[in-house]
Amino acid sequence: MLRRVAHSGPSMLTSDKITGVQRPSSAAFAVDPDGISVFSTLALEELGVAPGELLVRPGSLLVSLTVQQVRGVSAQAGLSDEPCDVLGDPWPPDVEDPKADRHGAHALIDGPQRMAKGPRKHVVTALARLAAFTDHKR
Repeated sequence: MLRRVAHSGPSMLTSDKITGVQRPSSAAFAVDPDGISVFSTLALEELGVAPGELLVRPGSLLVSLTVQQVRGVSAQAGLSDEPCDVLGDPWPPDVEDPKADRHGAHALIDGPQRMAKGPRKHVVTALARLAAFTDHKR
C-alpha cells in the first residue's frame, strides 16, 4: 500500500540515526479521527490508476508499506494488546476532488486513532521507520 506524504519539507523527512538514510518522519503519518489514510496498490491496479496519480501537489512523495508490516507494528512497538490493521475505505466523502478514480483505492490504517498519545507516537514512529520511498512520479 502507499501513503502520500504531502510535501518533502523538513517536518516530513528525517535521517535515520544509524544509517543516515533519509526516511519519512512520524509527522508523515498524521492520525486522523478515522485512522491514517493510505491507498491499496492492488485496488489502484484494478482501477487502472497509476501510483503517480496520487501525487496531486508539487513536492508530494509516496512511501510504501505492506499490510503485514502494519499488522505487526504494534508488537514491534511493544503494544501487542493494541493491534493495527488496514481497512478498505473507498470513496471517502471528505476529500478534494471526490470523483477522482484514485479515491476508489483509499484505505485506512486502523488502530492508532484509538490509542493514547504515548502508544500512538510509538506506532507512528515505527510506521515511519518501516516505510520505503517509492520512485513513482506524476
